[in-house]
Amino acid sequence: MATKYALSDFAASTEHPAKEVKEIFSQLTDYLTGLKIGDKLSIHGLGIFSKIKKKARKARNPKTGGMVDVPARVTIKFKLTNSMRDL
Repeated sequence: MATKYALSDFAASTEHPAKEVKEIFSQLTDYLTGLKIGDKLSIHGLGIFSKIKKKARKARNPKTGGMVDVPARVTIKFKLTNSMRDL
Protein backbone atom coordinates (compact mmCIF):
# COMPACT_ATOMS: atom_id res chain seq x y z
CA MET A 1 0.00 0.00 0.00
CA ALA A 2 1.35 3.42 -0.92
CA THR A 3 2.03 5.91 1.87
CA LYS A 4 -0.63 8.26 0.51
CA TYR A 5 -3.36 5.63 0.85
CA ALA A 6 -2.10 4.32 4.19
CA LEU A 7 -2.15 7.82 5.67
CA SER A 8 -5.66 8.53 4.38
CA ASP A 9 -6.92 5.17 5.77
CA PHE A 10 -5.28 5.92 9.11
CA ALA A 11 -6.82 9.39 9.17
CA ALA A 12 -10.26 7.95 8.43
CA SER A 13 -10.00 5.26 11.11
CA THR A 14 -8.81 7.69 13.80
CA GLU A 15 -11.11 10.55 12.74
CA HIS A 16 -8.17 12.96 12.56
CA PRO A 17 -7.68 15.29 9.59
CA ALA A 18 -5.47 13.83 6.86
CA LYS A 19 -3.26 16.92 6.99
CA GLU A 20 -2.59 16.34 10.72
CA VAL A 21 -1.77 12.65 10.19
CA LYS A 22 0.59 13.54 7.33
CA GLU A 23 2.37 16.09 9.55
CA ILE A 24 2.80 13.53 12.36
CA PHE A 25 4.24 11.01 9.89
CA SER A 26 6.58 13.68 8.51
CA GLN A 27 7.80 14.54 12.03
CA LEU A 28 8.41 10.85 12.78
CA THR A 29 10.51 10.39 9.64
CA ASP A 30 12.44 13.57 10.43
CA TYR A 31 13.11 12.28 13.95
CA LEU A 32 14.32 8.90 12.63
CA THR A 33 16.71 10.48 10.14
CA GLY A 34 18.08 12.69 12.92
CA LEU A 35 19.05 9.73 15.11
CA LYS A 36 22.74 9.15 15.76
CA ILE A 37 24.35 5.79 14.98
CA GLY A 38 23.44 3.39 17.78
CA ASP A 39 20.42 5.40 18.99
CA LYS A 40 17.06 3.61 19.21
CA LEU A 41 13.41 4.62 19.14
CA SER A 42 11.14 2.05 20.77
CA ILE A 43 7.40 2.21 20.12
CA HIS A 44 5.66 -0.10 22.59
CA GLY A 45 3.58 -2.75 20.82
CA LEU A 46 5.05 -1.98 17.39
CA GLY A 47 8.83 -2.30 17.34
CA ILE A 48 12.24 -0.71 17.62
CA PHE A 49 13.84 1.63 15.09
CA SER A 50 17.61 1.95 15.25
CA LYS A 51 20.22 3.68 13.13
CA ILE A 52 23.11 1.44 12.09
CA LYS A 53 26.20 1.68 9.92
CA LYS A 54 26.70 -1.08 7.37
CA LYS A 55 30.23 -1.98 6.32
CA ALA A 56 31.46 -1.81 2.74
CA ARG A 57 31.22 -5.20 1.03
CA LYS A 58 31.48 -7.01 -2.25
CA ALA A 59 28.36 -8.23 -4.05
CA ARG A 60 27.63 -10.09 -7.25
CA ASN A 61 25.81 -8.45 -10.15
CA PRO A 62 23.11 -11.00 -11.02
CA LYS A 63 22.96 -9.93 -14.66
CA THR A 64 26.66 -10.12 -15.49
CA GLY A 65 27.91 -12.32 -12.68
CA GLY A 66 30.73 -9.86 -11.99
CA MET A 67 31.72 -8.63 -8.55
CA VAL A 68 30.89 -5.03 -7.57
CA ASP A 69 31.86 -2.95 -4.56
CA VAL A 70 28.98 -1.82 -2.33
CA PRO A 71 30.03 1.24 -0.31
CA ALA A 72 29.51 1.64 3.45
CA ARG A 73 26.25 3.34 4.37
CA VAL A 74 24.07 4.39 7.27
CA THR A 75 20.53 3.02 7.37
CA ILE A 76 17.48 2.65 9.61
CA LYS A 77 16.83 -0.85 10.97
CA PHE A 78 13.41 -1.96 12.27
CA LYS A 79 12.73 -4.90 14.56
CA LEU A 80 9.11 -5.95 15.06
CA THR A 81 7.89 -6.82 18.55
CA ASN A 82 6.88 -10.39 19.34
CA SER A 83 3.24 -9.38 19.81
CA MET A 84 3.12 -8.02 16.24
CA ARG A 85 4.76 -11.17 14.84
CA ASP A 86 1.93 -13.27 16.22
CA LEU A 87 -0.76 -11.44 14.22
